Amino acid sequence: MDKLIHIRDISFPEDYLPVRELWTLAEPGIYLHLSDEMQEIQKMILRHPDLFLQAEKEGQSVGARLGGLKSRRRMIYLHEHIKRR
Repeated sequence: MDKLIHIRDISFPEDYLPVRELWTLAEPGIYLHLSDEMQEIQKMILRHPDLFLQAEKEGQSVGARLGGLKSRRRMIYLHEHIKRR
């Protein structure tokens, strides 16, 4: 079996539900908001597709990196969730 983690561009909408499941399993203090709903994530991906990555291990989603820009301040906010197993 392949034990490597493969990083690739996120495929929307196919990867949305596995990524959302990872968010629900995240450690305490991580909460889902309206901005995490499918329609809002789709808007973000359309604006900045290169900021969204999917991590897979043995064909299963184990992580995701979702980014957004705050252009006036030239900052990047990244949310990374890795499922440990």
